[in-house]
Amino acid sequence: MECDKIRNRYCPDLFHDFADTKDPRNLSYTEYSNDELLGTMFYKGIAGIESM
Repeated sequence: MECDKIRNRYCPDLFHDFADTKDPRNLSYTEYSNDELLGTMFYKGIAGIESM
């Protein structure tokens, strides 16, 4: 929750920007949107998790 507060204050459009990225995957293979995938990687990096 604290990470979200900081992100919303300094980078309020970050997840919107994630959603605007181009997705090279075939549409028949996508279950998750770009903002969901990149958001997961964002929090993974903050938490220091090596595998996810």
